[in-house]
Amino acid sequence: MNLIFRKKTILNEFDTDIGSRVLYYAQKKGIKIFSKTFLKKIIKKNDKVIALTNKVSIKSDLLIYAIGRSPNTKNLNLTNTKVKLDENNAVKVDRNSRSNDKTIFAIGDVTNRKNLTPVAIREAMILFDYLSNKKNNLKLDYNKVASAIFTQPEVGSIGYGEKDLKKLKIKYKVLSTEFSPLKYSFYKSQKGKVFIKILYCPRTEKVLGIIYIGESAAEIIQSLAISFQKNLYLKDLSQTIPVHPTSSEELVTII
Repeated sequence: MNLIFRKKTILNEFDTDIGSRVLYYAQKKGIKIFSKTFLKKIIKKNDKVIALTNKVSIKSDLLIYAIGRSPNTKNLNLTNTKVKLDENNAVKVDRNSRSNDKTIFAIGDVTNRKNLTPVAIREAMILFDYLSNKKNNLKLDYNKVASAIFTQPEVGSIGYGEKDLKKLKIKYKVLSTEFSPLKYSFYKSQKGKVFIKILYCPRTEKVLGIIYIGESAAEIIQSLAISFQKNLYLKDLSQTIPVHPTSSEELVTII
């Protein structure tokens, strides 16, 4: 199996540890990695597909081409409105999902805020409450929305990554660990590694972000999202009694 991509690493919108470690684990499984590689031409020859790039020629049985996505606003005839778009053609909205045209609201992927189905559903619920009751009690903090990447191993994350914190000029410290789960201790190969990273404020020790890479990461980050929603501090983790033996117990023993 081969993986080619245009940039230096993958998953560039996330913390750098996510992309680099997903690639590391992929290489461990025998996947050939070609970074800074551009697809120039595709040739179909008999039952094979040949991908010609700026570096190598790759012959394969199957080609999967992931080209990304962008807000689909071209056919909305927005030129007839006061709606403004950003550099990615996403609809600009305020905290109440109202566009520059006072009569037009936008939610979901077309706003390019947090492109997840549950987020769009929650945006719709909040907008309905706002329009029907003219109340503004419910707010959606996009930084507190957990997300998962269903790679092998899985990735779960919530809050800020290091790139976000540097961009926002927020001071932070990092706690991290990588280990083999106890249940794989009798395996000769390096199977099932887990990586945990916690970013926190040095002064208050408030947790700013959590990254979990490993088996069942999506389930674990979903549970953490409940605590993160109410503001989570290092002392909350350190004062929690761990369930032993589990991989997630490292979240509370890492302190």
